[in-house]
Amino acid sequence: MLHDILLFFSVTLQQPRNPCKLVSSQLCAPYQCFRDANNRLTGYSCACPPGMRSASHASPRCVNINECNELTNPCLNGGVCVDRQAPSANTPRIAGQPYGYACLCRYGYSGARCERPPPSLYWSGWSLWSGCSASCGVGTYTRYRTCPVRNRCVGRSIETGRCLGPVTHCVDAVGDASVVPYGLGSKIVQGWGIGWTPEDDRTLSDAFFWSETEDGWPRLYFRKEGFHFADILTWTKLTQLSRQWSLTQLMIYHAVVLGLVTLPLLMIFLALSKMIQKSLRRRRPAQSLVETSSDEKN
Repeated sequence: MLHDILLFFSVTLQQPRNPCKLVSSQLCAPYQCFRDANNRLTGYSCACPPGMRSASHASPRCVNINECNELTNPCLNGGVCVDRQAPSANTPRIAGQPYGYACLCRYGYSGARCERPPPSLYWSGWSLWSGCSASCGVGTYTRYRTCPVRNRCVGRSIETGRCLGPVTHCVDAVGDASVVPYGLGSKIVQGWGIGWTPEDDRTLSDAFFWSETEDGWPRLYFRKEGFHFADILTWTKLTQLSRQWSLTQLMIYHAVVLGLVTLPLLMIFLALSKMIQKSLRRRRPAQSLVETSSDEKN
């Protein structure tokens, strides 16, 4: 009996001590504890997940790692690293996703480590065409578009075209035009004759000019212009045909219209010339008969 008791204690004392099997042990909670013969101070270690590690041999409990300070370039392409607590032991790990830190991407980059470049940038839609730069005759107008990031989109941001100003019949201010003075800031009344439609809002930005008075204050004048039948350019404005045309197209159009206007005059001229030729042909036989009769008498 005594021999059996001594044998039991000798076997029990020879078994290695495992601190992780203590009933009241919460040495590595919530992570797994295992006996570590290499740790002569405590005899155990903790199975720390990625993003955490043992604090020391004397205290193997898992602590958070600041990957932003310990890793080399954890975030690419100028991304900002932000340290975070590692997920719990039961959280499944997603392949390619960083543990214990996150990257705040810049300049349009994306991905767990900002490894994906931004997509190609695109222009916005074109704006409406601006007003014509010339109040009389041919001028230019422009439209714009914007890029989300400056100098990153391919192409031009401004487009310019030819246009025809609202006033197509221009005269000098002195001598051949009647001038009516208006005070500064007054709105010009619609009194433009058949060449202008009621939809045209005649404001100070249209046909006007400035004149310095003796006291130094400028006065605003505008011209009373009537419609001229031969002014075909006015019809171009009324029909809105010159909104998108280039200067060459406008010149061709005006040449064709002027040709159509002069064609009736040319037909009238040809008709008159034929009538004159016929009258001349009728007079020649009469003159020849008179000359023949005079010769016979002689």
